[in-house]
Amino acid sequence: MRIRTPAVVIAAGAGVFVLLTLLVWAGAADGLDGAVARFAAHHETGPGLSAARVLTDVLSPLVDTLVLLVGAGALSARERRLRPLVVAVCVLAAVSALVVGVKDAIDRPLPHSHGHPAQGFPSGHTAATACFLGTLALLASRNDPRRRRALLTIVAALSVLVALALVSAGFHWLTDTVASLALGAAVIAAFTVDRLGRVLIDP
Repeated sequence: MRIRTPAVVIAAGAGVFVLLTLLVWAGAADGLDGAVARFAAHHETGPGLSAARVLTDVLSPLVDTLVLLVGAGALSARERRLRPLVVAVCVLAAVSALVVGVKDAIDRPLPHSHGHPAQGFPSGHTAATACFLGTLALLASRNDPRRRRALLTIVAALSVLVALALVSAGFHWLTDTVASLALGAAVIAAFTVDRLGRVLIDP
């Protein structure tokens, strides 16, 4: 029973990510994304756009990366072991490689790219917030299920807020962010699966 729920989350998250990647590659998601973008533009306000810019600047991939590395480094120093920092570096490398690789393969322009080579799918902002901050939450709450639930709830809320900000401000298409949220769910769930969870998280 212990492995069943995480395995389902991993399968569902990975499945949604792959499915959206195929739909975007085939152009089948353009209609939905366009409709959502038009709705967001019609309801856009100055204060809302400013708030979206601030949020996405504060929770940018660079900031999320630094927070994960500094936090994992502090945990490694406190616990006198390298495992937290090693886990952080592995997650950073794997997620970054996957996101950049899919961006290059799909080569989808952002809503307001205006002909510039800006690649939108999947959303790096959303993936970094969900995966990097989620990893730090797991590392910081080792052996404390209550703290883990609280921290992961905060990370989930921040990830959804970042996704909403990106879409509402026209910085990303809807499917860019949904795919990254699915990826984040799969990555975080992977830490709790049997041996992987014990090796990376437990003492």
